[in-house]
Amino acid sequence: VQIHSFGSFQVAYRGKEVRWRTRKTKELFAFLFDKQGKGVSRDMILGNLWADLDENRARNIFYTTMTYLRKNLKEQYGFHISEEMHTKHFLTDLLLCQKGMYRLDMRKVESDYQTLLSIKAQIDRENWTELKKMPDIRALCQGAYLEFCSEEWTYGIQSYVSRILHQCLRSLGSYQMRIGKMAEAA
Repeated sequence: VQIHSFGSFQVAYRGKEVRWRTRKTKELFAFLFDKQGKGVSRDMILGNLWADLDENRARNIFYTTMTYLRKNLKEQYGFHISEEMHTKHFLTDLLLCQKGMYRLDMRKVESDYQTLLSIKAQIDRENWTELKKMPDIRALCQGAYLEFCSEEWTYGIQSYVSRILHQCLRSLGSYQMRIGKMAEAA
């Protein structure tokens, strides 16, 4: 599954883009993606995606939205939510629910965010040779992280990712200047 989290949030499997039934379905998937495989409880999801609703209404909308998400992924791509880890289903599960915790199986995901973190790791190690093999960071990060989402839960992570991006760009510019490539540094 390929996820483009900068600019418009796009999810594709084998080149076919996911069509979201509702904006909240897309946002729920983005919320789980943002957690990078860490399990989150239903209550945490409710508190972040439906904080303005009373608990019963929020819970009902959550279950409806989760059903839409399951159907989206299963009908379009053959992925589904597993209520527990059964070995025979493990390879097809993208969304997992274990002991009331929802998460994405990040082993099945490639994303621009993960690539940005890899670029940062190479910069931190000053591994310029490996860095040359990676995508151009300017082309990778077209727009803000989770730009489509205006919910409060994104504010902190958007600032964090923006700082990482700017730090990487400054470091790359500094490196380019050290090796005499002033035009590329600019």
